Amino acid sequence: MNALLGRTRAAALGLLTQQLTITDIARELDISKSSASEHAKALRDARLIVTQCECKAVWHSCTPLGLDLLTGSS
Repeated sequence: MNALLGRTRAAALGLLTQQLTITDIARELDISKSSASEHAKALRDARLIVTQCECKAVWHSCTPLGLDLLTGSS
């Protein structure tokens, strides 16, 4: 998966098996919020994650396709 997504983006996808914010992703991966946001956008564009707004929070989490990629399922 690292070869397909890159190490940091693959790590971000792995984190998103639970709902997280951009701040959470940035903190966990020790990257800037802007970098975390760029990774989330790329994952969202690939339909590997979804983004949901809830009040003032924006949550990101894996789609079934993203989970399949993580687990190697087809």
